[in-house]
Amino acid sequence: MKDFMKIGEFAKILNTSTKTLRHYESLGIFKPAYKDPLTGYRYYNRSQLKEGYALLSLKSSGIPLKEMSKALSREKLIKLFSEASMKLEDEIVRLNKLKESVDSRLNSLREVSPEKEEMIIEIKELPERSYLVLEFPPITEIGSPKLYEKALELDKIIYYHKLPFIFKGALLSLQALREDSYSCHALIYQVKKTKGISSNPIYISEPGRYLCLKYAGDTKLKNEAAMQALNNYIIEKSLVPTGEVIGFSHLGAHTSSYEDEYYSEIQVKIK
Repeated sequence: MKDFMKIGEFAKILNTSTKTLRHYESLGIFKPAYKDPLTGYRYYNRSQLKEGYALLSLKSSGIPLKEMSKALSREKLIKLFSEASMKLEDEIVRLNKLKESVDSRLNSLREVSPEKEEMIIEIKELPERSYLVLEFPPITEIGSPKLYEKALELDKIIYYHKLPFIFKGALLSLQALREDSYSCHALIYQVKKTKGISSNPIYISEPGRYLCLKYAGDTKLKNEAAMQALNNYIIEKSLVPTGEVIGFSHLGAHTSSYEDEYYSEIQVKIK
């Protein structure tokens, strides 16, 4: 029996588990050379190492187990590796999109600092940006259940199309800003320009000067005060707002359980 090894020793040489070898056996892909009918012990011949290495190599390349039980000619291997390569390309695209979303959220969180002032107002030059939009009749309450329902609806669209997003926010009316009140008529995800999304419009914010106000705290308590501060600044500086008002949630209910950590931004384009 010097040319035979127990399953544990054989698995160790192949750097795999006995569970994997037993699974291969159950599928009829790779059976031990001898199985003791009394004890059930499995023994593998040293000559089987070559086949074992080959199977594990195929598995690590993404070849389906069901294909391993068939004779693998050169032509068959080319086909299988081509299919595995295409699947990996798709996975790389998916992971790159996921990384963009994760990096965006990370950068957004890094911007939020406990040392920041409660409200910061500034004028910034911003580039053109694209948003996936979900329109609906105006909702005048931040904590409205209808708003959460719409948010979940937009989430499904984003995840179904596997779109990387940068910021999550809302479109508010200019009239609401002038009245220092909250009135959301659309939810948005800032995305890269995307083809093939016909069920929802893409809103493009024009490049130019934007008046931006960032504020900390629970949006349900602080949003109207922020709108009022922004409106007062517009009047004081004789600015002329134009277009939609965009509200962003850098850190909010979708990311944090602590309302006092929420960090939001309101942007309005000015002439």
